Amino acid sequence: MIKLFTIKGGKVNVLGITKAMVIAFITSSIVVAIAGYFKISQDDLWKFVVLIQQELGIEFGEDLNEKFRNDEKLLDFITKNKVDQAIYDYERLTGDDGTPRIPLPRLIEKAPDTSNCYTEECKKLGGEMRLCAPWIDTCKPE
Repeated sequence: MIKLFTIKGGKVNVLGITKAMVIAFITSSIVVAIAGYFKISQDDLWKFVVLIQQELGIEFGEDLNEKFRNDEKLLDFITKNKVDQAIYDYERLTGDDGTPRIPLPRLIEKAPDTSNCYTEECKKLGGEMRLCAPWIDTCKPE
């Protein structure tokens, strides 16, 4: 026996078609129509749909979420967008402007060691030079 209408958990189901399936079908149809009419790449249009979905907090359901999970370019875009949003939120909340706060390295230059040099060319080369991070204790200027 086929049930035409079912009500489960406060949701109406007509012929097994859920609200998420209808939204997925309408969204897919709109994306295909706009892409065909304006000759825009569907991938770029789906990125726009994903941005709208994330901004408005809309859940499309499993049908479109399955498309998002299986499309590598779209998944990379979603991941990059979420990471960029997290970085933006962090910078906004902490006041961090994103510039690295790394101290400058120490340049250590020694006088030429003439005991090892026997020619004028060797003496012209100069002494030992080192570039050390300031947090390394074993690298101190002499």
